[in-house]
Amino acid sequence: AINAGLLLRSFLALTDVPLGFRQDHILVTYAHAPARGSIFEQSGIENYLRAGQELDDVVGRLKHVPGVLADAAVMGLPTGQYSAEGSYEVEGKDSSGGNFHRLPHAGYRLSGQGYFATMGIRLLRGRDFRDGDLYGRTPVAIISESVAHQSFANEDPIGHRVRWGLDLPVQWATIVGVVSDIRQDSPASALEAQLYMPLRQHPYTANEVQIVIRTDRDPESLIPAVRDTVRSVNPEIATKFTTMDASIGDSIAAPRFRMILVSIFASIALLLAAAGMYAVMSYATAQRLPEFAVRLALGADFGGIAGLVLRGAAYLIVIGVAAGLVLAFVTNRVIASMLFGIHTTDIVTYAAVLLAVLPAVLLAAAIPALRATRVDPITALRAD
Repeated sequence: AINAGLLLRSFLALTDVPLGFRQDHILVTYAHAPARGSIFEQSGIENYLRAGQELDDVVGRLKHVPGVLADAAVMGLPTGQYSAEGSYEVEGKDSSGGNFHRLPHAGYRLSGQGYFATMGIRLLRGRDFRDGDLYGRTPVAIISESVAHQSFANEDPIGHRVRWGLDLPVQWATIVGVVSDIRQDSPASALEAQLYMPLRQHPYTANEVQIVIRTDRDPESLIPAVRDTVRSVNPEIATKFTTMDASIGDSIAAPRFRMILVSIFASIALLLAAAGMYAVMSYATAQRLPEFAVRLALGADFGGIAGLVLRGAAYLIVIGVAAGLVLAFVTNRVIASMLFGIHTTDIVTYAAVLLAVLPAVLLAAAIPALRATRVDPITALRAD
C-alpha cells in the first residue's frame, strides 16, 4: 500500500509539473508532403522546397479556419514522434581539444514562424524566425536558456554563431533569439538544452512536420475543417491527428499503468487485511465469550468488554504496521527509479497510507468487539 501511495503521489507530481509550454486546446496535425530526389541534386532540393512551400500554404490557410487562434509548424514537437539531438560548436569557444565527445550537447528542432507564441514558449531575448529566413539565406538559430547558460555564461549570445551536425555541409548559423527551456520528451524529463532552426532553411528534413493549432474550442472538433484545408492545398499530403493533451498523456502512459496496477494490488491487499482481521478477531472473541459473560455478570460494562477485544486487535495492528513498514523500506528501493518529485521515504505518503489503512482494519476489529458486548451472560455460561 505504501509503494502504491508513492507511485500515486509521483504520478500526481508528473501531471502538475510545469512543462514550459501550453498543452490545453492544442490540436496537433502530423502532415507529410511527398518529396523525392537527392538532397545533393538541384532537382531534389527543388522538390523539397516545393513540399515545404505547400506546408507553409497549409499553415497560412488554417489561420482563417473558424476557431483557430494561432498555428505554426514544427519538426520535433514536445512528446511527439520525432526527435533529434547531438553536439554543437560555438564559434570561437571550442574547448574540446578536438575531442568530439567533449562538445556541448542539445536537442535539434526545426520550427516555423510563430511556433513559440502558439505553444506559449517565452521569447526571452532577440527575435522569432521571419519570412526572410529561407533556404540559401544567412543561416540563423534560436537557442534555449540552457544553451545560453552552458555556452555563454553571462555573455549575450545574440550575434554569436553555432554549428551542428544536422546539415550537410555543416554551416555556421547566427543566433537571433533565446527562448525558455521546456520538458521535451515527457513531464518526467528535465528541462533540456535545445537548438531551434527555421523550417524553410532546412527543406530536405522539413517536408514531414507537426502543425500545432491553438483553438478556443474542443480541438478535435476542428479535424474535419483542417483535413479539408490540407486537401485543398494538395490531396497527397498525408495527415494524422491528435491533441497536445493526448500526446502528453501517452508520454506518461508507463507511470500511469504502474500506478494503476500497484494500486489494484494494494486495494486487494487491504481487503484481505481487513477480512483477515475480522476473521481472527471473530474467532478470538468467540473463544472468550464465557469470560466476557462472567465479566458482565460481575458488573463489567459494555465499554470494558469492547476495550478488551480492541486491545487485542491493537496488538495485532502494531505488529502488522511494523512488519509493513519494514517491508516497505526493503521493497521501495525497487520503485525508486520510477518516482518523480518525491523520495522513497516521503513522510506525507506514509502518513496518508496509514490513515487510510488503519480505519479499515479497526472497523473490521470493531464488529467482533460490538458483538462481544451483546452476549447474554446466562446463555453463554449455559453453552459453556
